[in-house]
Amino acid sequence: MLNELANLSNTLERRGIEQRSWHPNYKSCPNVNGRKKITLWVYLAERESTDGRESFVKGVERFPVAQDVRQYRKWEIALGNSFPAFNLTPMIAIPITSERDRTGISSLSRDLTQGRGCEGLDMVLQEWIRGGNNLWEKDRQRVAKCFSIARELSVLALENKFSAFPELCGYAYGIKLDNFYKQLKELLVEKLLENPIANSFILDILFFYSGETPVNLQVILEVANNNHEFPANHLEVQKAVNNTLFAKKGNLLAAKSQEKKSDAFGAFFDGGKGKFPETTIPVLGKVKLRAMNQESLCQTRYRMIDAASFPAADKTRQRMKNALEWISDKSLEGKTWTKLSSTTGRQTILFAYPVDAPEISAEIAGLLGGNESQDGKEVLFSKIAGEVVKALNGVVTNKPDAEIEVFVLCKPDGRRTKVEVSKRYKAKTILASAEMWQKGAGNIPSIKIKGFPQKKGEQFPSVEPLTPYPGEVVWCLNTSWQRGGTEAVPVHGFSVADGLGLLLDVNPDWLLRRMFGAVLKNSVPVLLGLGAEQNKNKVFLASKKYQKQVYLIPCILGLLLHKSGVKGGDMQSAAYLVGRLLSSVDKLNYKYSEIVRGEKSPTQLLGNSLMGVALENPIQALALLSERLMPYQAWATGYSKEDVGLVKYFLKQCGEISASLSKLQLPENCTDADKAQMLLGYLAAEDAKEKVEDPAVSV
Repeated sequence: MLNELANLSNTLERRGIEQRSWHPNYKSCPNVNGRKKITLWVYLAERESTDGRESFVKGVERFPVAQDVRQYRKWEIALGNSFPAFNLTPMIAIPITSERDRTGISSLSRDLTQGRGCEGLDMVLQEWIRGGNNLWEKDRQRVAKCFSIARELSVLALENKFSAFPELCGYAYGIKLDNFYKQLKELLVEKLLENPIANSFILDILFFYSGETPVNLQVILEVANNNHEFPANHLEVQKAVNNTLFAKKGNLLAAKSQEKKSDAFGAFFDGGKGKFPETTIPVLGKVKLRAMNQESLCQTRYRMIDAASFPAADKTRQRMKNALEWISDKSLEGKTWTKLSSTTGRQTILFAYPVDAPEISAEIAGLLGGNESQDGKEVLFSKIAGEVVKALNGVVTNKPDAEIEVFVLCKPDGRRTKVEVSKRYKAKTILASAEMWQKGAGNIPSIKIKGFPQKKGEQFPSVEPLTPYPGEVVWCLNTSWQRGGTEAVPVHGFSVADGLGLLLDVNPDWLLRRMFGAVLKNSVPVLLGLGAEQNKNKVFLASKKYQKQVYLIPCILGLLLHKSGVKGGDMQSAAYLVGRLLSSVDKLNYKYSEIVRGEKSPTQLLGNSLMGVALENPIQALALLSERLMPYQAWATGYSKEDVGLVKYFLKQCGEISASLSKLQLPENCTDADKAQMLLGYLAAEDAKEKVEDPAVSV
């Protein structure tokens, strides 16, 4: 990952793209904002007292649930020791001596939440305060360390317009700890009594049962007065504080450095010996740029461990961190990165950018990995491909040998970050591959998959198969369908690299053989189940989680056939016609069961029952068909009642396909390409010119 990020940081610097560089100790506040996670604004001010001027808690309010608390930052020197944001334990633990005690707080909280007031609430609160265990002494020492950080930060040289921050620091290290706790508790009680229904959440801050898990409480300090240009926690103030902290660190390093050395990337080595910085990005969460822990004995083989095993200057490390944060910014989703977690079954994110123009707005990452949604709607591959091709054509025009950097990060075990793919492709290759991919996905006959109407009273829609993204190909190949296509389970076999290989690599014969084998092994049950329900004129019901695969797999077969050299959507081969014949037999069989036997849903249709045999030996399957078809053929020949048009049409279709088959050489053993064509033939829709009026769709 370090090499990829070093390349990206060099590119961003060369292009003059601004990267926000946050000091590794100036961290974003955790997202403590929800039902059991509460963040409070606590406002400090100064007032006259008998001893002169004193700091005090002037106000408190809850951080809005709809806002993202991660936009605010804190200086954290160690876990739990930070400023101006830090954690607090709920104030009073209520001992449980009876079941009545256990239900008391929850019952009161429920009443307030549901809008019911509580008579004598003041007395109840005071009783609990007197009878509970005050937990301030446990928090006192840690909060003292947090406030001591304020004294260190108060000496930072900031412009006057950012004066709210040093003022807040002064209030914090000047306040008496016991007064802070007492005043905060009194304000919380006062707000709860003032509006019990709106402020019912305060119950969880004040009280919790002994032995049970309290709420996660975070406090952010702020100045109470508003006579500053920017409040202490404003983004502009945070930038100024951050720049000052970096400048202070740089001066110290410059004073210590005596000899000039180079790190692993050729930069001036400033003696970086600590841990590599970590950052938080979408999908993966916390990411460590590099970990080589001396506690892992296997890492000591070469007598170097931790920072000594890979010398990297602090500046180099920071540039890498900045590059990762830039490329994974939320505003660039689909453009420079896309999530693949739903298709890989684990935390996975793909990054892609033009080496010489990383700032272009085309959704290159979305094209290579997948774009799950845009405004809540499915984004078609063709739409993204068109936009990317247009943008890359401009890049290639300016630089014909332009390249696209692609790398994929994942967390196989949910903890450690791993580079799964790292490769560069020519932009011309991606342009040609995107066009070829769409042609391959369209390398199938006309297939119409019946679905449910969106609104009651609407007709049942017929939807064409969807062009898959490379990540979706991997998802489908790593899914095994069972029980007639009604159940799907994930399996192992293919990676994101394989999906990209199918899209971008030239002549991937070995990959095609593996993919053909996997799709025919894992997906035949769902394709046969889909075909059977289609031939009954019904909607095929699959697992909701995997329903989309029903629309993707036919195009995957088309892609694999196209890359194997089998072109053309009609596919008038012997194997294809066998599938078409068995499909027509199913429809004739279904009408017979419906009219003669009165069965609305026969257990299995004749053609569907023979597909398993036909996929291995078409000659044997047709021999069995000739014996079993005779009763239905005789019935259809003499039939003249309801639905006679459909019955005669299906019979005629069987005859015409059989005549065409008689002119072709049937394979004794099917190849993977033969099996794919047979399955597509089984799913293919009738020619619109010949098709007679359809009855209403049933489910």
